[in-house]
Amino acid sequence: GRLLKHWQFPETLIAAVNFHHAIQDNSNLQIYPLVIQVADFLSLMYDQDEAVDEQTLKTALHDHLPNFEEQWHQQNLPMEEITLESWYAWLKVDRAHGSDILDILAS
Repeated sequence: GRLLKHWQFPETLIAAVNFHHAIQDNSNLQIYPLVIQVADFLSLMYDQDEAVDEQTLKTALHDHLPNFEEQWHQQNLPMEEITLESWYAWLKVDRAHGSDILDILAS
């Protein structure tokens, strides 16, 4: 976060990086850290050796981030039944097609 601030990144991005593990510590800009949280969670799930299905994703999300869905809904963000699985599927497809940015971030 300090590096982003030094480089004069937008405050929303700085908040996302600084507070994605402690959303409650930033009451003004919680939406951005929440997005980073779900991206972080999905990337962790992607690195699992075992197959990941919808139920596994939901259970792991609840175990890893117990208050996530409540916080997500408090920010009026959409979360239908299929959303989490769709995001995960997109991640798998994008990684399979060699997304350069994901390759850089994964290394």
